[in-house]
Amino acid sequence: MKLMNNTRAPCVDKIQADTQLILFLVGPHWIKLPPLSLASLATYLNANGIKTKTIDLNIILFHMLNLPRKQWLMHNAEFENNIFQQLKHQFPRFINNLINNIAHSQAKVLGFSLFSRNRRATFDLANEI
Repeated sequence: MKLMNNTRAPCVDKIQADTQLILFLVGPHWIKLPPLSLASLATYLNANGIKTKTIDLNIILFHMLNLPRKQWLMHNAEFENNIFQQLKHQFPRFINNLINNIAHSQAKVLGFSLFSRNRRATFDLANEI
């Protein structure tokens, strides 16, 4: 994860041209637990000739929004339902760069790790793509 022009908004590393599948974890989700299921799946797919990239938007969102850890981890339906729109409003360039990066990749499949807490943000991201 790199910062875009000295701002708090990171940029997602460029997706390799031969990437066939992109896996996402969208927040809010536990920040102390990396997306091991996605990492395991990506490792298996890569080992079997399917070029896969994992994007942990959960940790990126947590750092971008600069919220207290307690607020990020607390169950709050209003926060969970509006997090993607808040991110879009505060960091439109990040979202546009992410969408363009995905759109210009050769990936034919996008996969999303879905939980009750990140359902709305995941659907919002999928709709943007």
